[in-house]
Amino acid sequence: MANDNYLKKKGFDAHKIKEEFFGKGSNSKYDIYIDKKSGELMLFRKGGLGDGIRTGYFIK
Repeated sequence: MANDNYLKKKGFDAHKIKEEFFGKGSNSKYDIYIDKKSGELMLFRKGGLGDGIRTGYFIK
């Protein structure tokens, strides 16, 4: 799971990314993970459950 502080240092706001995909009030239901091969930020339900949602945002 990607740490909020780490994402901020890389120029990303975790809450805004989650709101973009799920709307307000859904931040606590999802976590952001980083795909190790591509560096893409992926959204998963808490605990890494289900199929990940590709965000189109990348950390290099």
